[in-house]
Amino acid sequence: MPKTKLNIYLNPKDRPKIKDFTIIYAIIKKDITKKTMGLPFFSKLSLKNACRKLNNYGYNVNLCFIEDTSEKYV
Repeated sequence: MPKTKLNIYLNPKDRPKIKDFTIIYAIIKKDITKKTMGLPFFSKLSLKNACRKLNNYGYNVNLCFIEDTSEKYV
């Protein structure tokens, strides 16, 4: 196969390693001290399935909470 720019960029040997990446899902909450996620049931289910699928692909998956300190909802 002749070497073209496309072939150089798509070289499978140069692909990034999946284990080198972490996917982080961040949920913004008003009060992060509460034990609940603050998500509706089917959103929790979708998040769980997405995390499971990404783990099966070999990615590291983390979940974090960000406190909403804005005065928008006061």
